[in-house]
Amino acid sequence: MLQSRSEISLGGSLVRDRSAVLRFQIDKKGIPTMKKMLLAGAAVFAALAMASAASAQSTTVGANWNGNGTFGFNANGAGSSTGAFNTQGNGAIGSVTYVNQGNNPYGYGVSNTSLNASALVSAGGFVQSTLTRDGSGGMYGPAGQSISAFAGSSDGAAALVMHSNVNYASMNDIGYGQSQTAGGNTLDASGTAIQLNYVVNTGQASNSAGFLLTGTGTAAVDLASSGVSANSFGMGQGQGIYTQGLFSGTGQGTVSTGAIATSSLFVANSGSTIYGTAVNPASVSTQINYATSGAQVQSWNFAIGGVR
Repeated sequence: MLQSRSEISLGGSLVRDRSAVLRFQIDKKGIPTMKKMLLAGAAVFAALAMASAASAQSTTVGANWNGNGTFGFNANGAGSSTGAFNTQGNGAIGSVTYVNQGNNPYGYGVSNTSLNASALVSAGGFVQSTLTRDGSGGMYGPAGQSISAFAGSSDGAAALVMHSNVNYASMNDIGYGQSQTAGGNTLDASGTAIQLNYVVNTGQASNSAGFLLTGTGTAAVDLASSGVSANSFGMGQGQGIYTQGLFSGTGQGTVSTGAIATSSLFVANSGSTIYGTAVNPASVSTQINYATSGAQVQSWNFAIGGVR
């Protein structure tokens, strides 16, 4: 087994253009997606860690960091998956580990891999993590499946924890029973301008789901599980774990969710099922504007599951 871990101290000053913290777009199907733009004027690029493993050998690569500046991590598991992590900001602290077991079970060309990330910026910046399934599991789904998460704040705290896994038959991100942010969530942020984003992509057209929050104040997302399997996907549901995609927030903002599936969608908040076809896929798009005062908290279960 090959193992590599770096201890990184981020240093230097950081000049931030708050208007360019991160910009998002809603695609033509109504699904929130990420469009990343790094903070302007970064003075330091701290490190880049990469790993590529032969299919017969297990490889672990990881890093810890602490300080102000930018950290980027990219690990490729020999065609099985790619783990990517980026953070930039002030008071940045965290760790990321990518493991490729190199086992290629059943000869599908996809080894068991995982990306575990836990990160925080305390005084403005962002954290972002993505695991992409690069190999195809044949009847279990195409290459290009991915789960991505982002948390950002213009001048406050933003945190993210992900426990993502890939195998020949599926990929997932598990929150239940795993470590979480200090606030007990998958994602959280506070500040003058905050954004949270989470996207599940099946690698197939017309089958994906996404969540986007923009606002001011505080916000959190707590996901029990998300994932993609042979003919289904879920954001906040599936993987044999109870259904929960819980948003909570104070202040004011806008929450947008969207999903599309060839056969059907199950919307947890309403308990309804929407049916579709290959020609006219099932789709749902919801936008909620909220404003709270005092100790009032806005909450909403946005979990969505789809059948391809």
